[in-house]
Amino acid sequence: MRTAICCALSLALAGPRPVQDSIEVRAVSAPGHDRPDIELEWKAPFLPDGATLSIQVTRLEERHKDGAIERQNGFTATGQGYAKGGVFSWKGPAAGPGMFRTVVVLSADYQGARALQALKDAKVVMPQKWTNECIALDADLAARLGPSLQEMNKMLGAAADLVRRLKEASASRNTWRDRSRGLLEEAPKLREDFNRMGARRYFSASSTRLSNAIDLLTAAGRCIHFDRHGNLAGFVQHENPSDPILKFEGEIFSWELLLKRLEDMKETAGREFCLWAVLAMRRGPVDAMVRAVRDYARHPGIAPFAERIQGGGKLDELEADIRRRPK
Repeated sequence: MRTAICCALSLALAGPRPVQDSIEVRAVSAPGHDRPDIELEWKAPFLPDGATLSIQVTRLEERHKDGAIERQNGFTATGQGYAKGGVFSWKGPAAGPGMFRTVVVLSADYQGARALQALKDAKVVMPQKWTNECIALDADLAARLGPSLQEMNKMLGAAADLVRRLKEASASRNTWRDRSRGLLEEAPKLREDFNRMGARRYFSASSTRLSNAIDLLTAAGRCIHFDRHGNLAGFVQHENPSDPILKFEGEIFSWELLLKRLEDMKETAGREFCLWAVLAMRRGPVDAMVRAVRDYARHPGIAPFAERIQGGGKLDELEADIRRRPK
């Protein structure tokens, strides 16, 4: 069984009386390539056996926003834990490894009669709410990042190839009429390949951008507009009169824009690669991760940070620079 050490920050919120104890959490096992679940265990020595706790676990995922990479709430699962011997645990689905936020609530409303009396006898304050953040990484993360990055690049290349062929087909109304149907039928196949792509678990920011780009291919086919001479005139959403001009990431859509953004996504994926390295290094020196960064040191998004990652140093400053929008 894989084990993952959890770095936890615990904040306890309660009523007018002070909380007796904080709780500590660790990941017993992390989601890996061959296992979708995460198992967490909390240490709470002040809880009597049988106490019931409500548990919410959210994976914090990277998202691209205005050129920056931000950590946002991703997949959330819920459940219950039952105290025994001063600990309680939970096992449930997760979209991948990484940083997790857990919210645990102890309330009288959740307790059976015996547990409720035991909590009162122990003078445990209710309700209480704890928010923890922890790192749970699969043991072979460093070995999987490189192949996953290659898989992402391959998918980006396939999308760019289709866009280039659509661009050529849209040179005139006649060429579009002759070629577009077969080309647009490739978009659902591209979506199927994307949905099977394992790299999504590691590159959520770039994957989200790519997913939006794939969706836009079909939309562009519906919205394409030619002038009276048969030349491409733009992309108009007739079903959305309040905002008729088709856009992608806030800019007026064109094949050229989409090709540029697909190339940009390689840089986004590279920066996500670096963020994984920083997350792993927060648990201590990771030689395998440093080697992985060295192997891809020339990749867009990795190149500006490879030397700093290999040298260690101030992780907070490094992470902030990776997340910041490139100049």
